[in-house]
Amino acid sequence: VRGAALKLGQMISLQDPETVPAGLLEIFERVRQSADFMPLKQVDKQMTASFGSDWRSRFASFEERPFAAASIGQ
Repeated sequence: VRGAALKLGQMISLQDPETVPAGLLEIFERVRQSADFMPLKQVDKQMTASFGSDWRSRFASFEERPFAAASIGQ
């Protein structure tokens, strides 16, 4: 799940249990905790477009696997 659907699921997961059935909140909580991260190939393409083909030399280090992911940006 990505984009607007992910954001909607995340917002629903934060609702008061009295307004959304507990079973649905559990499902949406899993959605909130499982945001996908951008594939490395896509990261490389974007970084190359933004900083040039030698973009890695501009950073002291670069972790290929993110420690967290979000639906809005990484």
